[in-house]
Amino acid sequence: MHGLNVNIYQREVDFETLPKAPHEFGGLALCVSNPPHLAQDLLQVRRSHLRPCYVIAHWVWELARCPREWSRFERIVDEVWVPSEFVRGALVSIVRIPVRVVPYPLSPPPPPSRSLSSFGLPRADFVVLTALDFRSGFYRKNVVGSVRAFRMAFGDDPRALLIVKVDGRKYEPRCARELAAEIANAANVVVLDDVLSSADMNSLIANSDTILSLHRSEGFGLLLAEAMLHSKPVVATDWSGNLDFMDENSAILVPYSLVKIKDAQGIYAGFNAEWAEPDIESASQALQRLAHERQFAAELGEKARVRVTAFFDDARLAAAMGFPAGSDLQRHSAGAKHSHSAIVQSST
Repeated sequence: MHGLNVNIYQREVDFETLPKAPHEFGGLALCVSNPPHLAQDLLQVRRSHLRPCYVIAHWVWELARCPREWSRFERIVDEVWVPSEFVRGALVSIVRIPVRVVPYPLSPPPPPSRSLSSFGLPRADFVVLTALDFRSGFYRKNVVGSVRAFRMAFGDDPRALLIVKVDGRKYEPRCARELAAEIANAANVVVLDDVLSSADMNSLIANSDTILSLHRSEGFGLLLAEAMLHSKPVVATDWSGNLDFMDENSAILVPYSLVKIKDAQGIYAGFNAEWAEPDIESASQALQRLAHERQFAAELGEKARVRVTAFFDDARLAAAMGFPAGSDLQRHSAGAKHSHSAIVQSST
């Protein structure tokens, strides 16, 4: 993490097998897990040799209000980090401890190591990428909306290709069937469910012409940020966590209407809340413009790169984490009071 002296432990690790540290552990513990897993993770920490003097929880949520029961967990941490102002707004009304917005630490991407053909994908003049993990919310990610916008824009034109990168399809077979029915026999829409390394995903982004996300809500929008670092033009819903790092000058933001949540998958079904319903026709028109006006697309991609590069600047990240103004992470970590720290990362 940009020079910080940290150790990362995952939940599967047997804490008793880790090298022993002093009983009075002078650093902080950053627990990257939402309630209720947070309590289990901290119990593991406190049963082991780690005795942090300061505990930070990293929480992510995708709706405008966090679950009320999360407030019970503020008693076991000192502060909470969240990735966006959207998540902060969802949390501050239910907790009394500090809530700090700390974006993910992203760096400029390396060159791609693979071509699209190496993934078994057909050649096309204009390649659109969208992605989802079925387990994180099929209806929230609204990939069906992305397929509809693409088909409205290009029909069966083989010169355009939509790649739908998916994970976790086997865990949600009903949602997978719904997606397959929407795609039907469209030869220019391809579902890619290979397990990809970070280098492979980097290549997939780098070889696409634009990234499409017609999400109904996002806690942050990591794929969008990574794409913008690649100088890729982004078409995304004009709502929720992605607005921290993009605006109308650096992305094509799709208008929306707020609607009551309908989530047949059941992840968000119990919440009396709203999320965005993006305008499919507007998204379709945006895709057509990017396909036909390549100079505009290139200029928009460069504006995207400039904006997110500034957003993920080390000094800005240091300030977000509460380090002194003007410090950089590596220099500060060398002499920091909490320079020996632990990140407890939940795999759930």
